[in-house]
Amino acid sequence: MKRWVRAGMCVSLLLGLTAAAEAQGPDLSRCTTANFLVGGSVGSGTTQALLGGAVGWEILPRFSLETTTRWMIPERGAEAFSALVTAQVPLRGRRTFVPFVTAGAGVLRASYDQERSVIPLFYARRMQETGGPVTDTRRTFVDPAFVFGGGISIFASRHVSVRPEVEAMVVHEDGRTRTTTSIAVRLAYHFETHRVTPNRAR
Repeated sequence: MKRWVRAGMCVSLLLGLTAAAEAQGPDLSRCTTANFLVGGSVGSGTTQALLGGAVGWEILPRFSLETTTRWMIPERGAEAFSALVTAQVPLRGRRTFVPFVTAGAGVLRASYDQERSVIPLFYARRMQETGGPVTDTRRTFVDPAFVFGGGISIFASRHVSVRPEVEAMVVHEDGRTRTTTSIAVRLAYHFETHRVTPNRAR
């Protein structure tokens, strides 16, 4: 699993470097985006709705960085919050429909009520290993997380896009991993003018 994670990060880095070699210097005053997301997360027999938001920077025409925070809506005492930094690489130039791939890393904070929550085995094992008397039924874990995914940006106008996407989040702790899959839709506002090109050969 470690090799797979490292390979994914290397691929993302190589794509970014390739874009950098083809691009001119960025205009940092006209490359900020903000978006709101809504969706759901599935993993280990659990499903939760999630909300979030992000701010992004188009560092190069074909390479962007984005900071995303997500909150899984509490269900039976289980909730989670993640903060991630991801790189986004468009797979084609400026068009109405722009597919992309993403990769990044951050942290995931997960919290469970031992009396009410459906606790994934990844966390249940750690609770058992800790042992000792239970004085507080709520347990909280903070772990490093890696994300990989992709989607498509659909530009409704020069400043607004809708972005359906799918991402896999891999959480790692002491040689063990847990993978969850999220499906979300983002509504994004681009502060720069997105010069949309028709979907035909130029």
